[in-house]
Parts: sequence; structure tokens; C-alpha cells
Amino acid sequence: MNNCSGGVPQTCTPGTPTAEICNGVDDDCDGSVDEGLGTTTCGVGACTRTVNNCSGGVPQTCMPGAPTAEICNGVDDDCDGSVDEGLGTTTCGVGACTRTVDNCVNGSTQTCTPGAPVAETCNSVDDDCNGSVDDGLGSTTCGVGACARTVINCVGGHVQSCIPGGPTTEICNGADDNCNGFVDEGFLDTDGDGLADCVDPDDDNDGRADASDNCPLVFNPNQADLDGDGRGDACDSDADGDGFNSFATGSPIQVVALSEQRSQGTQTGTLASMQTSDNMYEAIKEIKTGNVSLLEMEWFFNVATGHLAVVYVEAFQSASADGDNFQFSYSTDGSNFTDMFVVSKTVDDDLAQYYTLPPFVRGTVIIRARDTNRTSGNTLDTLSVDQIRVLSSDPADCNDLNASINPAANEGPPGAPTCSDLVDNNCDGRVDGGDANCR
Repeated sequence: MNNCSGGVPQTCTPGTPTAEICNGVDDDCDGSVDEGLGTTTCGVGACTRTVNNCSGGVPQTCMPGAPTAEICNGVDDDCDGSVDEGLGTTTCGVGACTRTVDNCVNGSTQTCTPGAPVAETCNSVDDDCNGSVDDGLGSTTCGVGACARTVINCVGGHVQSCIPGGPTTEICNGADDNCNGFVDEGFLDTDGDGLADCVDPDDDNDGRADASDNCPLVFNPNQADLDGDGRGDACDSDADGDGFNSFATGSPIQVVALSEQRSQGTQTGTLASMQTSDNMYEAIKEIKTGNVSLLEMEWFFNVATGHLAVVYVEAFQSASADGDNFQFSYSTDGSNFTDMFVVSKTVDDDLAQYYTLPPFVRGTVIIRARDTNRTSGNTLDTLSVDQIRVLSSDPADCNDLNASINPAANEGPPGAPTCSDLVDNNCDGRVDGGDANCR
């Protein structure tokens, strides 16, 4: 400013300092320009950068460096905050010699060196580092004859002890069963040819070597084999191949209904009335719906496992003016029913009609009775049931040389050839008209 203005001497008064900013001016009047504005650091690891916040009066921006792939150098090359990470491990060696090292430690690349192999021992470890565990440790054999045993010396890392088997009664099998050093001693010679059966190539001396004889212990030079199963008829318990032996096995198992469900009809008597054959009846009478007389009743059974399961129904109906009879069917699911037989007799002759269930039908079985005329009917017929039962058994085949004659056969219905062939087709002791299914 001028020292004199208008004849008056002037005094110079300094301006007021302000906070320093980045503008190329000494704002705080301390003689320095843009000082004290500091620095800024940005980025991580190798990407870290630091800049002055102000340069030449211009504010500066901090830009991190660009990351690169991580390498083993003690530096965070990929700028993620971790040093030498993700460089993995290396495994070398086999079995007990296996070693694993980090590929990088403290910025230095590591080398994997396998351990040294040692002699194999029984410990579930591959001590000799050849890729096999407890190998080459051998086996031990002890005992004589059938008592001889051989054990692997090491199993599952445990040393095994060889313990001879116990002697048993000598049988004719080419072995020293009683472990006395002799084989098959004391056994008979079936065909008397001087050779014990256990070493005789033709035990029955029928001219057929045992290897090709379909009954090697029964004299049968003709080799008859009705069912072609490779076992001769002379020694085949099921010679005709119908699935039934010539002898019965096991004890029959009989089951009666566990419960019942009436869908159509009226009822007298109870479930207990039809559990035994005693002329005490469970009677179901049709009901009339519109112009149709209808009856439907279901009984529920738990059929036992057996070779043969047969449903027996002892029942009769009232005389029907409209030709209505009663169809009995079975089901395993309550929806799909298979017809078995029709009850049409009008007196109780104490004979049960029957039906053989297929071999796969076991467990829950539903027996249903329905009238056969379900489209009309003016009279209300009655079905009287004395007993329903299911018998599971393995009965004998009464003719083991005829596959069509066996306990699973169903004779009837009336008029069928099986009702006039003078044969007991199902082995129940009744022929033709004497069989309930033919009446």
C-alpha cells in the first residue's frame, strides 16, 4: 500500500491467516505454500501406493498398483492381504514314506523329500513303501487232514495264530475227518466191488459212472428222468417236476379271518360264527337298491408262508328265483380281485369248495363274496357261510409220475373234464362228484 494517501501517512496492517488448502497460496501466512496437507496411502501388499495430497497447488488422487499372480517371494503379489497364499502343498513318497510339505514357507520354495523305507511289519502300515500294506509276511499251516488250517500271518494289522480245526466223525468224503492220518477208514462198500463208496467211480454198479449217473447211489441202468431235471426218477422226490414231493413236509398252518367288512346286504351271525365248521352260520342277505338285489362282503386274512396256500369255503345259498349265485374272489390290494369259484348249492353238504392261491400270494389276502347278477333281481337271496379258512402246507404228491395231478390242481367247476375223469386230481382223497368243486 502507499505510505501516504491524501497527505496522511498510512499504516500497513497484515490480513488474517486461514487454514491452508491446496491452491498454490500461503493461506495460513506462515511463509510456506500448501504445506501440512499430508499424504494418502492406498492398496494392499505389492499394490500399496502413497502420494502427497497436494502437488503444485493441485489435489492428488491415490491409485493402487495392479495385482499380479502370487509367487513365493514373501510379498503379497495378488494384493489380497495374504502373503504367499494358495501356493499349495506337495506330497511325495508311498506308505510310511509319505511326506507333505507346503510349497512355500517364508518366501522360500520347499522341496518334498520322502521318508526312508523300513522292513515290513504287521501293523496296517506300508513300512517298506512299496504300495502294499503288510505284504510278504507269509502264511502258517498247522494240523492234519481235515483239521489242517492255513492262516495268513498278518490280517488287518494283527498277527494271526494258526489253530488246527477240531476232528469230527469220519464220513465218506475223501477227507481225513477225524484227523488221525487215515482217509475214509471203516466205510462200507455199497455194491460189494471191493471199493469204498467214497472212492468208487460207480457206487451202485449199474454200469453208469457216478459222474454221469442221475442216481449214483440207486441202481437204475435205464436212467429214467421224467421231468428232465437231471435227477433220475429212482431217486427224485419230485419225479414229475410239478413242484410237489412224493412225501409231505412240515406242519400245515391254518388261518381264519381276522376281520370283515360288509358293503352291501344285511347280516345275522358274527365273524366268530364262520371260524369253524360247526353248522353255525354267518348269513348275509341281499338288499334291494332300485330294481337290483345286491350283496357284497369281504373277509381279511393274514396268509402264512407255505409251499401251497388253499382257500376253503364251506357255504351255501338260499334257493334263488332269479338265478343269482355268489362269486368268491380274492385280492391282495382291495382293488383288484381274481375270481375263484361260484357258490350255487342250496344245502350245506359239509364239503368246502376250494381254490389254490398262486405261489406269490402271501400275507394280507381279502376274500370277497358278491352276487353274480348285479343288474336285476326281485328276490333277496341269502348266502350262509359255515367256515372260511386258508391252509398253508407242503402236502405229498399222490401221483409223482403225472405233473397234472398234484395238491395244487383245482378240480371243477361242474362239467369240467376233471369232474368226470375218475381221478383225484388234487390229491384230497375225493374223486369227481365227491369233490366239492364238481358239485
